[in-house]
Amino acid sequence: MKTVLLALTIVAAVVLPTAQSLRYTAYKTKVSFFEAWQQCIVKGGSLVSIELASQNSMVLREIKKAGGDSEWWLSGTDVGLEGSWIWFSRNTPVGSPFGFLNFGSGEPNNAGSNGEHCLAINSLGKWNDVSCDKLLYYVCEFYFR
Repeated sequence: MKTVLLALTIVAAVVLPTAQSLRYTAYKTKVSFFEAWQQCIVKGGSLVSIELASQNSMVLREIKKAGGDSEWWLSGTDVGLEGSWIWFSRNTPVGSPFGFLNFGSGEPNNAGSNGEHCLAINSLGKWNDVSCDKLLYYVCEFYFR
């Protein structure tokens, strides 16, 4: 039993990046969710996934440095199954592994006429579900060693 637990600990340490090993860049070009995801890959990173309050704060800081006053894409989506949010860039459930969620009051609400299946962060750091076709700015995350 101790061997299995040790192996799981080692795998988690190797697979999960720490907040300190990530840097964030906010881009003031309005694109759809999937275009933002693709642009981050082209730039050598990934569309941002937020797993800790400290990451949320760092992303918000980058947005403010870029002059952000509207919504910005995160990599969260429930496009495959309504209400089952995943970080598309990491293929992990939103809120795991650390339980951090930061939805605005009443969100996610899927209120759009064609549904709202992608996550955005606003200038207050709160998350909102919006249509994936909406044109928003975006934030990429990059690993450094």
